[in-house]
Amino acid sequence: MGQMENRPVSNTSENGRTVESLLQIVTQDLRRLHEGLVTQLSEEVNQLQAEKAYLTEEVKQLKAQHQTLQTQRTAALSQQQIAQQQLWAKQLAMALANHLQSLMVQQMNQMAKANSIAGMGSGLPGSSQLQSDNAQRMLASLDATFSATFRSLQQELNSYHSALSQQLGRMHNLEQQGEAVLQALVSKLQEQLQAESFGSTTALQSPVSGSAYSYSTGEDEASLSETVLQPHARPGVSPPDLSSSPSLSAQAGQTHPVYSPQAPHSHPPQSASSPVISTPIPAPGVPQPLTRLFPKKETNFWAGFILVLFSTVALSIHNVVVRVIGKPSSILGLPEIGGFINITVLGNSLLILWLRMLVVLPLMVAVSMVLYPPVWRDLSQFLAARDRRPLLNVVGSGFFLFLSQVLIYIAIGQIGAGPAVTILFMYPLVTVPLAWILFGDRPTPLRWAVMAIISLGVVFTALPSIDVNKVTSGGEMGVTAAIAAGIAFALYLIFMQLGFKKLHPVPVSLIQFFTIFVLSSIILIFLGPNLGVLVQPEKRVGFIVSGIILGALTLIGYLANNFGVRFMGAALASIIASIGPVVTALLAWILINNPLQGVQILGIVMVTLGVGLLSVERMKLQMQAAKT
Repeated sequence: MGQMENRPVSNTSENGRTVESLLQIVTQDLRRLHEGLVTQLSEEVNQLQAEKAYLTEEVKQLKAQHQTLQTQRTAALSQQQIAQQQLWAKQLAMALANHLQSLMVQQMNQMAKANSIAGMGSGLPGSSQLQSDNAQRMLASLDATFSATFRSLQQELNSYHSALSQQLGRMHNLEQQGEAVLQALVSKLQEQLQAESFGSTTALQSPVSGSAYSYSTGEDEASLSETVLQPHARPGVSPPDLSSSPSLSAQAGQTHPVYSPQAPHSHPPQSASSPVISTPIPAPGVPQPLTRLFPKKETNFWAGFILVLFSTVALSIHNVVVRVIGKPSSILGLPEIGGFINITVLGNSLLILWLRMLVVLPLMVAVSMVLYPPVWRDLSQFLAARDRRPLLNVVGSGFFLFLSQVLIYIAIGQIGAGPAVTILFMYPLVTVPLAWILFGDRPTPLRWAVMAIISLGVVFTALPSIDVNKVTSGGEMGVTAAIAAGIAFALYLIFMQLGFKKLHPVPVSLIQFFTIFVLSSIILIFLGPNLGVLVQPEKRVGFIVSGIILGALTLIGYLANNFGVRFMGAALASIIASIGPVVTALLAWILINNPLQGVQILGIVMVTLGVGLLSVERMKLQMQAAKT
């Protein structure tokens, strides 16, 4: 009986093992199928890139052949015209000589007849007078003949000149039409390759191009490099995801909805019901890394997490250093240092920004050639383009970034790093309505709620600074400067979204850095003494060292953010970067003992939470678009 009772248990255990083995087999089959599919799609992507490089080389060869044929045609036409002109001149000379010969023969015959008649009647009175009159008439007739001949020759030459001018004009028009046709052909090839590359990469669900959200109070000198996934956007328009972290720093080597170095750029048409996804057009022969929503390996995720967090910390330390430059502070309880200049003065704020750009710009030039080798080729083609609007948009973004930097430095000097950076994060209050107006990106209920949270957080953060019973009017000026910096930063993002589609983010970063450097240099040269620029001689060394530190922190944050986004994906990186205000306030409290009131802490948390929710919403939209 005991054996009979144990049989069901044994059968159950055997069935469990069978199910487990089947599950293992199915899991292994699915894994092999997944690996095979990924391998196949990767090979197809590599094949498409090779075909693209081949087509690009063919286009170059066609351009060279077109130029050679045009040169040969011009030379042949010029030689033919010279030969034809020589032939016309010979024919004209022969006709003129024959005509003159016939005239001379006729005149000689007439003279011979007149002489014979005169010889016979030489005894008659008045014969000499008659001969003189005949000679005069002959000379006048000969002169009139020559004049008529030369007038007809001049008219013929004028007609030939007019005909040649018309032919040259037609040749010039044909040349322009040929260039336009060739340019349209190159553009169509770029669009076709872009569409094929987009189809392959969408199948892999890997390249959701995103911004390296390097947070800073404007460390966002690098360009906007987000791929926008907005379900409410108009077809064919890529509205900015302007509701994410405020740095939106462009990272070299990421997929980016911008770059095509050889022809005017256009995006493939999209259906009205599908999300607008801007896809990259990588440089010929330059492999572009794929940016993903999530990394494939856990080790890559943690490496990216550490790098993005390190970038956020570095750029937050940058803000604390700005505070130390403007106000003497005790770092970790050590003797006070700092106070090299009064950064609440506009001229001094410009001076520290100029020194920082003086350090960053040469380093960025060297780094850009490593991150993106064809940077100079792209810049030369972008600057030589006939359409100047993209260039004006990029320069305009650099101007508003410059304005945001100057104002945030003044705000940090007045109200501290933590509150100033938090108020800077109010930029979604401007960008979300502007994105709705300019790009048709209607705000979702979550965005309206987030805007309300950010508004309350900004009010709570600024409240202690504008309390007349506790703080002087300097706090109110600092809050005003921080709000103006947030508005300027929002306009910077808008201009970036309008101008970044035709250029890779690395050249865009160089243009913006250069714009900031030129603007600060011009203003300091012509208006520096009137703006209160003053550095005491005994503090110049500290001022220069602090400027070098700011430049180094800027470059470190840029590079760490670049590689961090490559490892962990832009969506997750934006969530980590949204903790910028909290990190800045915490470091200011730890490093220089800059305490905050309870209401300010609440405001900082609310603003950080609002920006983080916007980043989470963006990540969900990207995941939904990747699934579809």
